[in-house]
Amino acid sequence: LGNATREQTLESVSLYRSRKETLEEAYQTAQQDLTQCRIHMEGLDKAMATIRRQIGTAGEGSLPDIGEVTAQREERQQEKRELTEKRNRKYAAFYLQDATEKNRQYSFLPPLFQRNMAIRRKIPLKKVKKYIISYISRMNSKQGS
Repeated sequence: LGNATREQTLESVSLYRSRKETLEEAYQTAQQDLTQCRIHMEGLDKAMATIRRQIGTAGEGSLPDIGEVTAQREERQQEKRELTEKRNRKYAAFYLQDATEKNRQYSFLPPLFQRNMAIRRKIPLKKVKKYIISYISRMNSKQGS
C-alpha cells in the first residue's frame, strides 16, 4: 500500500471484498452439495446393507467364485458349439438332398447350365432360364423334324 493513493487502496479493498463474497458463496454451495452427497451415500449404504441381509437370508451369502463362473461359461460355449455343429450337419443334409433333386430335374441339360453349376460360376439366373427355354425349344424342334 506504500505508494498507492487512497482511491487506489479503496478500489483494491473493494475488489478483494467482492472476491471474498464470491468465494464465500462458492464455499456455501460446495458445503450444501457435500451434505446432499453424504445424505445420498447414507441412503445407498442402507440399501446395500438391506440387500446383503436379504441375500444372506436367502442362503446365497457369498458371490460365486470367478473360476466357477468361467467354467460354467466354457461349458455353455461348448454346448453351443455342439448344437451349432449338429444344426449345420442337419441343414447340410437337407441342402444336399435338395441339390440332388434339382440335379435330377435339370439332368437333361448340359452340366454347365445346371442350376447349381450356374450358381457356382456366378452366371445370372435370368441367363440360365433363357438358355433353358432356348435349349428346350431347340430339343423340341429337333424331335419334331
